[in-house]
Amino acid sequence: MELGPSSPFDWDWLVRHAKNLASQPFAEVPTIAPEIIDQIDYGPHQDIVQPIETGLYTNGPGECPVTFFHLGRLFPKPVRMYSLVNGTSDSAYGGGGSQVTLNGNSDIASVGDWSSVTFNGSGDQAWTGYGSTVVENGGSDTVTTGDSSNLTINGSGDVGYLGNYSGATVNGTSNTVVSGMYSYIVVPGVFNSIGVGAGSAVVANLYNYVW
Repeated sequence: MELGPSSPFDWDWLVRHAKNLASQPFAEVPTIAPEIIDQIDYGPHQDIVQPIETGLYTNGPGECPVTFFHLGRLFPKPVRMYSLVNGTSDSAYGGGGSQVTLNGNSDIASVGDWSSVTFNGSGDQAWTGYGSTVVENGGSDTVTTGDSSNLTINGSGDVGYLGNYSGATVNGTSNTVVSGMYSYIVVPGVFNSIGVGAGSAVVANLYNYVW
């Protein structure tokens, strides 16, 4: 796929750009060739398919390339999209059994069942499937796991949402973990907040808040 010109990116720029757009009046996006686009209803639209070999990320790093839909009568407005490559913010998307290690900051991981994710930076986010393992070594990370998963938090200021039948070990400080049902949480750290689902158990010292 042929992309447009590249430009530097960081999260501070994104915040500034969003504030700048929000401060301006709404600008209507023009429809390209509206007399033609209006003729592409459901039937013709299904016949327009981008070949998968021309998609985005066809050669990785994830397992699934991204293909795009053509404009049509029901969605006539084009949308500008960006692909972040080799920046400080990395993204990892994988199917079941993926193994991901991200060392930067503000990284994102979305993986399937029986996967493993390790974060070594800060401000990261992860969504995992069933039976996965996540290790957070940085700070200010947010993780949502599927059922029967395991979460280890070694940093501070992290937030973890556990599925049912899951386990967590919280070694850091000032973290928040909310468990599903029938989960088991061990808290060697201090000043953490632990929300316990029905049928779950917590082992923690006196310097944590359990609710």
